[in-house]
Amino acid sequence: MKQLKCIFFIIFIFLNIKVSAQQLVDKIAAIVNNEIILHSEVILVTQQRATQLRIDPRVDKEKYDKLKKETLEYLINNKVLLTKAIEDSIEVTDKEVNNVIEQRWKQLIEQLGSEKEAERQTGYNIKQLRKFLKEDVKSRLMIERVKNKMESGVTITRREVEEFFNTMKDSLPEVPESYNVSQILMQVKPSKESEKRAKKKIETIREMLLNGGDFAEFARNYSDDPNSAKNGGDLGMVKPGTFIKEFDDAAKNLKINEISPIIKTNLGYHIIQVIERKGDKYHARHILAALKVSTDDIKRIVEKINKIRDEIIDGADFSEMALKYSEDPEVKNNRGNLGWVTLDNIQVPEFITVLKNLKEGEVSKPFKTRFGIHIIKLNKKEEKHKLSLKKDWDQVEQIALFYKKNREFEKWLENLKKDMFIEIKEDF
Repeated sequence: MKQLKCIFFIIFIFLNIKVSAQQLVDKIAAIVNNEIILHSEVILVTQQRATQLRIDPRVDKEKYDKLKKETLEYLINNKVLLTKAIEDSIEVTDKEVNNVIEQRWKQLIEQLGSEKEAERQTGYNIKQLRKFLKEDVKSRLMIERVKNKMESGVTITRREVEEFFNTMKDSLPEVPESYNVSQILMQVKPSKESEKRAKKKIETIREMLLNGGDFAEFARNYSDDPNSAKNGGDLGMVKPGTFIKEFDDAAKNLKINEISPIIKTNLGYHIIQVIERKGDKYHARHILAALKVSTDDIKRIVEKINKIRDEIIDGADFSEMALKYSEDPEVKNNRGNLGWVTLDNIQVPEFITVLKNLKEGEVSKPFKTRFGIHIIKLNKKEEKHKLSLKKDWDQVEQIALFYKKNREFEKWLENLKKDMFIEIKEDF
């Protein structure tokens, strides 16, 4: 995960470099073997890192100048590592590169709300981005892999862990209050009656459209998609893959202005009309009759999960009941156990409220989140405390190994640099 975050950060640094480098008077900052590092690259990466670290060059010139030197060293190190990756025949496929770019693109769409907004803010579509970033992302992945290859050979002994702890114990962070939690999740789904009502509604609308009704007017008055309804159901010009598969498949086969058959997705029932095509893109509008969850639907699931809770309180094994009833997609792997969590890394507020009031071994009453209806069991609670070898051996070992890998990597990198031609033209 850290690797991907690093790559995502570099992607957007790289975008800014590509766009802005032409605007600077350029010169060579350093040479590594036959590869050059430009002055503009150093400055633009420094600016990005300064923004991340909240360093204002006008206020703290000394820190900013130090950051420039560190950035040059960072870029030199990357050139050295890439050279080593090529020597070691480290392979990265086009598919792997595209997956990284597309994953980041999807996350950006989620953050900004639409593909159109992502294209507006970056100035690129996904096809251009693949072409534009292909070589850079490939290089970053190769660098990560050659580093991981080196670090995979680093191990640590028990004695080294003990020595690390005895030396560093006053500097090590405290272990925050943590909870070992299990859950059973049941999703709230619309009843058959809700489905029948939605289907009847969409059938009536479609019949009126076929008899000459105005699509945009009907969308504004009857569609359950609030975002598009105000625009007459208009979804804009999009690429295939933007919407749910069933929706895309139906839109792909429609003639211009044709009223689609009724299409069912996990959102409900749709009527689609394609009003324009440009290349592989299509401009569509739709009317949605949503599958709505009623208070009776929620009540039905709460009653069901309450019976499960009663069985657990009467002696049934929580993990067995989770395996049998929970609709959490990870339940087959974890049997309902979410592992150790802290309040800071829980993203669902309702979870925090319930968890804080549970005692060890206690099973909560049912509570609702955006994911469904839950019951949770607090298996064990650890109070906030200083790291200790006896109690937190695994955590201390991980930290000690992390430090050792960093030290060994730095030594290894310095030895690599001795065997390469490196010339710094500009010492910033």
